[in-house]
Amino acid sequence: MRENQFCRRCFRQPYGISLLAVFVLVSLAMLAGCGHLASSSGTFDRTLSVRGPVQIHIMVPAGTARITPGVDGQVHIHAEFTVQTWPWQNPGDRARKLSEDPPIHQQESLIHIGEEGHGVANLSVTYTIQVPADTEVHGGGDSGRFEVTGIRGPLQLTTGSGSDQVAGVQEDVTLISGTGHISVAGAQGDVDITSGTGDIEAAGCKGTLHGHTGSGNISVAGPGAAVTLGSGNGTVRLAGLQHDARVETSSGSITVAGSPVQQSYWEFHTSSGNVTLQLPPDAKFRLYAHSESGKISSDVPLAAEESDSKHDLRAHTSEAGSRIEIRTVSGGIHLQ
Repeated sequence: MRENQFCRRCFRQPYGISLLAVFVLVSLAMLAGCGHLASSSGTFDRTLSVRGPVQIHIMVPAGTARITPGVDGQVHIHAEFTVQTWPWQNPGDRARKLSEDPPIHQQESLIHIGEEGHGVANLSVTYTIQVPADTEVHGGGDSGRFEVTGIRGPLQLTTGSGSDQVAGVQEDVTLISGTGHISVAGAQGDVDITSGTGDIEAAGCKGTLHGHTGSGNISVAGPGAAVTLGSGNGTVRLAGLQHDARVETSSGSITVAGSPVQQSYWEFHTSSGNVTLQLPPDAKFRLYAHSESGKISSDVPLAAEESDSKHDLRAHTSEAGSRIEIRTVSGGIHLQ
């Protein structure tokens, strides 16, 4: 008890703090003198037999997972990895254990790939995985990235800073990333994308599309159904828009090219960004545009309606088949 009281009194005094600082500095110097982390590389291959629809759960803390269709009835996994350890440890032991006993666990058609917990931070893996087309994938990781092509799905991925590249998934796609870039092409089901600061790209998606990013840019081409998009201060570009759309930004601009189908509803909101619509001559719509201080202009022939404010434009084409509503605070609005 007396010794504990003495230690507490020491560290409450200035000389106690000095002793603690010296201890920290000496420890750091010892670590610095040990050099860089030691590393060792290795590989492993596994071919698993499966029946019916397959479900893959995969963790990629760092590295890449490429998942593509292969042969029905089997899942083939090839991995190339690098292990890093402190110099006084033996990375070769860790690499040898991974090669002999890779982190793969199978329960009939449910397969878990990757590991979690201690040591994962110092492991980088590149997976090349071939699966039956009728496969569902759930994946995650810190800085790992995913490339998934041609599976049935559904597909769900959650990453920290890793990027996702997805193409040709037949069912729903859900992607969440902290800072990574997300790209989706040719998805047949509904798509839901969320990124903290990364960019979002989507092309040729047939189902409904939801995309939100804090500060990244959004680019969408040829959506086949309703679109809901939001960005904090990134720009939003839409091409080939026809169906319902709701787009909102804080300080980013919005550029839309398309032709609204009958009874569709387009809604665009931005605080300080500009809104530009590129419409064909035969587009049919009713327009309501409002800007607190920005300019409103149109190269499209419109029949103006009465307005209660110089900041409003209410108008329609010769036939009003759909509705377009645009609101900005300080941004300009232009139809061309």
